[in-house]
Amino acid sequence: MKRLLCTLWISVLVVLFSANAFAAGFNTYEQSVLSALRSGVSVNGTTIQLPAQYLNQAENYLNTVDLTAEQADEIIGYIGHAKSLVREEAQKTGATSIAELKKSGKTLLNQVVSDVQKAAAVADLKVGYDKNTLVGTDASGKTVFSAAKPIKKTGGDWQPFGLIVSAGTLVVLAGGALWAARRFRLYEEA
Repeated sequence: MKRLLCTLWISVLVVLFSANAFAAGFNTYEQSVLSALRSGVSVNGTTIQLPAQYLNQAENYLNTVDLTAEQADEIIGYIGHAKSLVREEAQKTGATSIAELKKSGKTLLNQVVSDVQKAAAVADLKVGYDKNTLVGTDASGKTVFSAAKPIKKTGGDWQPFGLIVSAGTLVVLAGGALWAARRFRLYEEA
């Protein structure tokens, strides 16, 4: 019985402490770049924001690098320039969303993409077009950013960590029930 409880306890500890520890976190410079990206552009009483998928991709990449103060300042400068271009165009056209700004034409898009390419180069990324989709790749050629529309998920969502925790909880409850039954003599071994 002691062996069973010991095995059960070890199993519970393994499940509880096996969470992934890959997130290195952001240093203050990376956090400042993310803040600049998240802040959006205030125009005509509304704030034009980057889509969440772009912010998520930026967070994922910045979580894998260590930016210096100089790199962050240069990147934030390019972000500020792109924001000023968007603000000017939105004030001219009365646009209040990115969708409305897309109607402005290719001039604004080319100017903003130029700033994006310069900012990406500071972080050792290469940004270009792949079949009319803006794509960013790292030094090894791995895609770390794509402006393509995300594939919408359909069907169930299987979470392996949740399944493991649920199974571990059931094992703990079963072990506790077995212990209680023996402790209070509700069940006796033959």
